[in-house]
Amino acid sequence: MLKLRSLHAIAGMIAFGLFTPPVRAQLVRQCTSGSPVAPSGAPQSVVDALQRVTWRSSLADYTAIIAKDGALAAFDSLDARSRALLLLSGDGGGRYAADTANLHARMAALRTVLIQALAVRDTSRVSYFGDLRPITTLNPNEVLFVLQGAARTRLTFDPAAPMPAIALCASSMSAWMLLDFVTAPLLSASAADFATALHRWDLFVQRGYSMTLWERLGASCRLGFAGWIVSPTTMASGRCGEKLQRLGPPTAQTIFMHPSAGIMPVRDSSGSFRSITLVEVYGFVFHRYTATSIQSFGLGGVIAYADQGPVRYGVVLHTPPGAITLVDARGPNAKAHRVIVSADVLGWMTSMRDKARSVEAVALGIVASQKLP
Repeated sequence: MLKLRSLHAIAGMIAFGLFTPPVRAQLVRQCTSGSPVAPSGAPQSVVDALQRVTWRSSLADYTAIIAKDGALAAFDSLDARSRALLLLSGDGGGRYAADTANLHARMAALRTVLIQALAVRDTSRVSYFGDLRPITTLNPNEVLFVLQGAARTRLTFDPAAPMPAIALCASSMSAWMLLDFVTAPLLSASAADFATALHRWDLFVQRGYSMTLWERLGASCRLGFAGWIVSPTTMASGRCGEKLQRLGPPTAQTIFMHPSAGIMPVRDSSGSFRSITLVEVYGFVFHRYTATSIQSFGLGGVIAYADQGPVRYGVVLHTPPGAITLVDARGPNAKAHRVIVSADVLGWMTSMRDKARSVEAVALGIVASQKLP
């Protein structure tokens, strides 16, 4: 009988979750995604106040304050906006008084930590801002709210009057996102640093060693585990979101099954050449960026297919002026050189260069997704 009752209880919980009115789950989803929406029929003053608090909708305001007066001023502005919103929204007859007090106490404590961090120019010291982020629970009508002592409180949304909970959640979420933005050194970089990074991406895409389709897929995390074989170093600084991807282009690039073309001179009076098709099986190219150029150095193993004679094997040396390949001496033509001058023919194709922008887009996208969830 006990087991039967337990099964009934579990079934009831599942049914409650499956058949809960969509509005409840939607309120929590909007809150935890950082895009809260005022309920229909809410006064325009409340709608406007909510938009002023929400990080996403007022991003331009907050970043302008950070640029002009600093991170602390932006945090204080958000605090003032959230207090105004909570005043307009009410506390549901005192139901949310404890939640409001906890939020204000937590923000005051973090403000003190932020002041200390800014004083020593080390925002990594703001290590507790994650305590502000609302977290979903199995209950579609509830989120885990800010810490109170050693545990998080629970914020419950009342479908009949959700605005007080929406206001608290929006304030908490926006404060977390602002502090996350402030403590992110990449997104807090100066405009000059960002412009330099974009300029280097232009150099990498337009003048660097070209990338085949599979190399791009490996670099953009679309090959899963195989990406570590195809392109383990192209996004070495945290590929696929394991770590924070740096803003600039890669300084190391993996070459995998990369076709190119070359010529092999013949040592006779004719001065003739043998045309060669090369496949760089595996190799590495390292890039050094200057103000106006990209200089590449590398080494790889190649297979050479001549228009006459057997398949040859060798190594390719990548240098800023071009690539030189050294192959074995097999073949009927004893006068053929073992030196091949090759060209990155794929790089001559504008479409191939343009498609390499996908690597840049993914790299910058990782930064954005890490910092603005």
